[in-house]
Amino acid sequence: MNDGLVFYTHDVAFEMSGGRRGTIDIEFAGSYDEDTRLSDKAIDGGRDLVRALKWRLPSVRHIHPHGQVQTHDRQGRCGGSTGNTPDKLNSCPGPDIWVNVGEWAVRELGLICDETATGLQNNGISPAQRNQDYLRLAQEEPIETAGK
Repeated sequence: MNDGLVFYTHDVAFEMSGGRRGTIDIEFAGSYDEDTRLSDKAIDGGRDLVRALKWRLPSVRHIHPHGQVQTHDRQGRCGGSTGNTPDKLNSCPGPDIWVNVGEWAVRELGLICDETATGLQNNGISPAQRNQDYLRLAQEEPIETAGK
């Protein structure tokens, strides 16, 4: 949620044991564009979640925006992407989420994004998705994971 609240909706053990080809889907509630941005708490919550998943499931090596790995319709839109102009192709979940959570995870946690996990198509990551104008600094302190 935009207030940083995280809902656990799928069994991670099932997802990672082949239920969805060893992938974990993370959804941010809402629709985010240049007018509706993620709060710092939501960015922190997303980062905390990815950090906790990486700590709990060391086999997690890749992170991808939906548009990079989903099938596209005839206009080139991925399942949840909005718009059909070339600058918005493959832009699901949007630059606010991808730049501040996805690319942060690549930079800070060593996850891989440009090369997809085995069995996933690679539509690439659009320049619109990687728009650094959306980059914001949020918390830098890791959550406590010891003993959890």
